[in-house]
Amino acid sequence: MNHVDDSKPSPSGGTAGQARGGTAAPAATSRALSPTVQPDADARCIAAVLAGERERFSELVGRYEDAVTSVVRAYVQDAHAAEDVAQDVFVNAFTALSQLRDPRLFFPWLVQISRHRAAQTAQRQDRRQEQRPLTG
Repeated sequence: MNHVDDSKPSPSGGTAGQARGGTAAPAATSRALSPTVQPDADARCIAAVLAGERERFSELVGRYEDAVTSVVRAYVQDAHAAEDVAQDVFVNAFTALSQLRDPRLFFPWLVQISRHRAAQTAQRQDRRQEQRPLTG
């Protein structure tokens, strides 16, 4: 099983759990990333998808959906919104699959997409809350 240790320094000088701008990503993110990562199986599945067997993508969804949902939930508190974002992550990954340089790195790439989409959603939600007029 692969686990992410957010305490290790990253090449940028912060810790691996720090988002751009120096702010730390939610701690639940690292604990959620404990699926059995199968780089060779991922690469075979991706090759099949790119060769036209689109239904094989569901294997990747099944393998990593819990991890993606956990990453997203660390940023997006509303359960329904988090499910929507997680689904969007897989749609985005599917449409960009041909751009993935090394199919063996599918899972880290998927986590990166998850964090990015979730952070975008959280920012939009925060802006909406700030724009609501105070009533009382």
